[in-house]
Amino acid sequence: PLVVAYEPPDGLSPAAVRYVAVGTTDGRSFAAVLAQLAVRGCIRVEPANGKYKLSRLMSDASTNDSLAPEEKRVLHILFSDGPEIELSSAMEYR
Repeated sequence: PLVVAYEPPDGLSPAAVRYVAVGTTDGRSFAAVLAQLAVRGCIRVEPANGKYKLSRLMSDASTNDSLAPEEKRVLHILFSDGPEIELSSAMEYR
């Protein structure tokens, strides 16, 4: 029988599970990191004129400490220049 799991195994983030499943990182891996950061209350994602506005939220220290390494890294890189960033849709580059 096929058992569907809706949560990653303990110790693995959604992006890490994606990496294990496909052997590489891609746009879906990045989307998994962003979704997890939003679920944990670290960022807010809003549509803005056909793009996406990401805003850094003030999460508590225990939440930040519990982030996976790739989530911490993406959070640091995205907001190194300020509390907001605007991303274009990947569809614009095809």
